[in-house]
Amino acid sequence: MRPSPPSRSNWLSSNSSRTNDRVVLLGDRLTVGHGPLKPSILVRFQVPQPNMLSSQTLYEIAKCRFQEAEILLKNGKPDGAIYLSGYSIELMLKRTIVMTLNWDGYPASKKEFEGKTSFKIHDLNLLLNFSGLEKELQADTALYAKWQVASSWESESRYTEIGKVTDLDAGDTIEATREVLNFILAKSKL
Repeated sequence: MRPSPPSRSNWLSSNSSRTNDRVVLLGDRLTVGHGPLKPSILVRFQVPQPNMLSSQTLYEIAKCRFQEAEILLKNGKPDGAIYLSGYSIELMLKRTIVMTLNWDGYPASKKEFEGKTSFKIHDLNLLLNFSGLEKELQADTALYAKWQVASSWESESRYTEIGKVTDLDAGDTIEATREVLNFILAKSKL
C-alpha cells in the first residue's frame, strides 16, 4: 500500500514562510502572496497529466471497484453495485488488451488515444473480442451464461433511475461478475 500524499493544505502551508500568506491557484499558476494584491512569489508548475494505465494499475482499480460493488450490495445499494461491477470487468478486459498487445498501458487521455480511438470504448462485448478471450469464454457454456448476466452492463446505466435493480438481481450479477473476472485473470497471466 502506497503512503497517502500530504494533503494539499499541508503542502501549500509548508511552502509558505509567513503564516498569513495567501495562496491562489489559477490554471497552471500558483501565486503565494502577502496581502490582497502583493504577490511575493509566482511559481509556475505543471499540472500532472493522466498517464497510460499500466496493467498493474488496471488490475488494482478493477479489484477495488469489485470490492466496492460488494460493499454497496451488502449495504442495500444494488444499483451502484451493478454499476461498479461492470466497470471492474471493463478494466480487467482493458488490462488483458494491454498485455496481449504488449502496450505500455491503456490510454487515459485524449492525446494517448490518438491512433487508438477504436479502443476508446466501454462496450464489454467489443472489449472481450479485442482481448482475444471471446472464443474461449463462449466455448464454456456455464461461463458464457455468467458472461451474459455480467455483460448486460452499460456505462450509461449511471443515469438509470435509482431503485430499478433488486438485491437479488444485483447479487446474481455480482456472482456472475466474480466468475468472469476469475476467468479473465487466469487467462491474462501471460
